[in-house]
Amino acid sequence: MHFIGEINYICFFSCYFEIMVELLYSDFLENKRVYNLARASWKRFFDQLAEQQHFTYQPYLNEKQNGQLEYDGNPIFNAFLPTLHRAIRIVQVANNGSENIDLSSWIDTIQWDENLPPVEELVIDMVLSKESKALASLLIEKWCLKQHSKAEMVQFIEKITDPSFSAT
Repeated sequence: MHFIGEINYICFFSCYFEIMVELLYSDFLENKRVYNLARASWKRFFDQLAEQQHFTYQPYLNEKQNGQLEYDGNPIFNAFLPTLHRAIRIVQVANNGSENIDLSSWIDTIQWDENLPPVEELVIDMVLSKESKALASLLIEKWCLKQHSKAEMVQFIEKITDPSFSAT
């Protein structure tokens, strides 16, 4: 990923729940076909969300190095929503052998063009599983659809990092 601009750290919370999870696209870093399937699943998710909620989005990060796509998971997907002036970056990391939910999230303020105002960015860093994708979907819903403030997002992130939280 190549990004020129300023990043201001706002908040960071991580959750690691002791429950068995169903991993998705687990060999994405070793297999480019699987990596592309994981990317496509996030694009489908956003395409459906954008169609249902009547918004547009566009990528804002350059994921190429020397003209070639970087297959490192950072980001696996990114979206700038011009009408909301908000961004989302999803970072998918390899599983370290755990069978538990592994997800971190934070809000950054990024500035990629000094002629434009800064953009608030929801970052979700995760080992992709059915369970972590459900939590990520909740974060995205709060950030994009309900347009929660930074403070509200911090509270929600704190809530979902509590091991007693249930996404159902």
